[in-house]
Formats: sequence, C-alpha cells, structure tokens
Amino acid sequence: MPDKQTQIKTVECSTKIASLFNELRELEQHLWDSSKQLDKTLKAVELVNKEESFADWLEMIPFPLATILWTYHASREDDKRGYEHLLHFFEALAEFWAIILLSAFSSNQACFKDHRKKLHAVLAKNNLSFEVSSFGTWKIVVEYLAKQGRILLNGKEEERNLCEQLFKTCNPDVLNMLFRSELVGLLQETNNLRNNWSGHGGIVSDRDAHDRHIVLQAHLSKVREYFGALWKSYELIQPESCQIKPDIYENKAYSLMGNRTPFRRIKRDTTHPLITEKLYLFAQDETRALQLLPLIKVMASPKTEQNACYFFNKQQKDGLRFVSYHFEKEAEITEQFADAANALSIIANSRNETS
Repeated sequence: MPDKQTQIKTVECSTKIASLFNELRELEQHLWDSSKQLDKTLKAVELVNKEESFADWLEMIPFPLATILWTYHASREDDKRGYEHLLHFFEALAEFWAIILLSAFSSNQACFKDHRKKLHAVLAKNNLSFEVSSFGTWKIVVEYLAKQGRILLNGKEEERNLCEQLFKTCNPDVLNMLFRSELVGLLQETNNLRNNWSGHGGIVSDRDAHDRHIVLQAHLSKVREYFGALWKSYELIQPESCQIKPDIYENKAYSLMGNRTPFRRIKRDTTHPLITEKLYLFAQDETRALQLLPLIKVMASPKTEQNACYFFNKQQKDGLRFVSYHFEKEAEITEQFADAANALSIIANSRNETS
C-alpha cells in the first residue's frame, strides 16, 4: 500500500477527473433535453473545468441542498471550513432524503403501518429516535426505506404501480436515484468518518483538515455523479395560491431550485389542490405532487426576514428546534410548529400501531 499522503493525492486527482466526467455527462443530457439552446450548451462545453460549472450544477438541485453547497463553495479554500461545510451538507442530505422517503411511504397508511413498526425497532436497537434526531437517525431511515423502495420498483406490476403512486412520478431514473444503494453507501461511509473524526477531539491540524477535505470532496463528486440533472425532473416547489378550474387546479408557486433568491415564480396544474407554503416535489409530465412532511422548512427567518432553509433537529420542552446549515445570522429557531409536531406523531408515535 502507498503511504497516506500518496493515497490522499490519488483521491484528489481521481476526484478532479470524476468532476470533469460529471460536467460532460450533465452537458450531454442537457444537449438532448434542450436542443433549442445549442449555442448556450456549446458555450458551457467550452467552460468545462472552469469556475462557473459547479455553480451551474447547483442551479439544478433543490434549494435546501444547493444553498449549503454554495456556502461551501464560497469558503472551500479554507480546508477546515470546507470539510465542516461538507459534513453539514451530508447530514442535511441524509435528512432531506429521509424526509422524501418518509413523506411518500407515510402518505399510504396501510403501506406505512408495518414499515413504521420495523423502523422503530431498528432505531431503538441503535439507541436513536426521531425526537432527538441525528445524522445516524436519518441514515437508518434512508437505509431501510430506500431498500423498501427498491423492492417495490423491482417487483411485480402491482408493486411498481404502488411505488409510482407513493412518489408521484413514473420516471424510473428519478426513482432509481431515490433508492440508489451506492448513494446509501456513501451516506454510511460519511457518517462513519464524521463519528471517527469527532471521537478524536482536540485541535485539527492543517494537514488533517486538508486530508478530510479531499476525502469529502471525493464523496461530493460521487453525489454529483448520481444526481446529474435528475432533480430538474423532480422539482421542489412551494405553492403561493391555488385556483380551481374545470377538472384541474391551477397552482401558482415558487420553484425552490438552485441557491438564488428571490425564487422564480411558476405555474403548475394538478388534479388535486396544493396547500400554500407547504413543500412539494413535482415531476415532469405529472398532474400530481408529493407533499413533504414539514420537518424541513423554507421560510423567512423571524429576525432578518431573509429566505432560509431549516431542518428539524429535536423536540424540546419549549417547542421544536430547527437548524440551518447555511444561514449563520439565525442558525436555529425553536417554536411550537404544530404541523411538524403532528408529522412527528405520524412517523414516530407508536400509539396507533395495533389499531
């Protein structure tokens, strides 16, 4: 085996090569998806491996993730801050992903009842809970429910239909992304690294910070490879208003994609009304949307009124604590959040298990 520094340099080189492949793969997909914008695509090809490419990719992923990565992008020259921001990103990714899976499965009470009981058992075995959540909590949720998603997607026609109904999309590429075992493995590995690093304590040397940063950059490159431009086909939206039309609901909404605010206003037609200010995932060529459990909130912070994203952290005596991984001016909020408390009772409360 080569020495540690040779291994680190090898990973660094491999990550840069993988980034180039990712950029070219995204451009190839964009070429065939948007053939009317050939000049723009050609210009983008000429910018491969330039500063703009990473920022362009951020515009294709949901705001809760993109805004953390933009914060990382702005401070990536500092190895210590860089790897810490990437740890925040992977923890947020675990929770965001878990919330999507929980939202889909819990939308069908009959389907979720048995899974909830088994999920409780796995969490209890690992001394984890939803009430005081952690990276480990969300990782276990993703491990369990992504596996159940793969079973449905690869099962009989009836099971595939149920899977599409739960996630409100028939796009196999999107569903495969949501259940991808390699992405689950990446979360597992990152969580293990985080636990090992935090367990050693003490001051982190410049060399250790650099090495950690390189390793997490390689993990981020893998995430980019697995995501590609697929989130463009499964858009995060927040309804602003809903108007009833014959046989359809016309929803005016904000597109919560990319890291930029104010958000772009859009129109989306559905066969069911969308609740204002809730978060939904809306697939291309669909007339239905998946409502996300309110354990993640995109809202104006109480003090600054700037748009920020907050993730549920834990249940306290004075309310529910939500934290932001990108908004330093107001990094946490504790309120009653009745909607989130109700969501927790659905996924975490076993009182109705036998009913």
